[in-house]
Amino acid sequence: MTERSGGRHAFSRRPWLYVGVGLALVLALIVFFVARSQGAGAPAGAGRQGYPSPSPTSSPSAGTSAAKAGSLERFDGSDGKTTTTFKAASNWQINWEAKAGNGFTVELLDKQGVSRGEIVTAKKKAKGSTFVSEGGEFKLKVTASGPWTIGIVGRTSGK
Repeated sequence: MTERSGGRHAFSRRPWLYVGVGLALVLALIVFFVARSQGAGAPAGAGRQGYPSPSPTSSPSAGTSAAKAGSLERFDGSDGKTTTTFKAASNWQINWEAKAGNGFTVELLDKQGVSRGEIVTAKKKAKGSTFVSEGGEFKLKVTASGPWTIGIVGRTSGK
């Protein structure tokens, strides 16, 4: 510090301190915008009561065995039906394909058959993917008027 007239001290400039603070602010802004943009792809209806949440959930707690990733199930048909029960850890994906032009919907059910919400609605689109953040045991209720295929990709708990 340097002394001014009257016994007061002037602040000596430390350019590296300013550079460090500036970099920290820039990094914080980048993290904020990246986190915000990841939530932008939420499916329609997500976040409403009865629909699966699009937000990621925590990984398995200590003491549980590791989850196994990959293809879990495959279902197909030519009209409406309810699938058998399958297990999936949080953050799994449904890959679907149906005859274009026919109505195609998929409703997520818990293992008792209680609806968790509609996760696919397609009228013209022939294929797509939907992500579900919730883990557990599920069934899918498919409404279709033509051939369709569903693949479940994700993790199963190693229990």
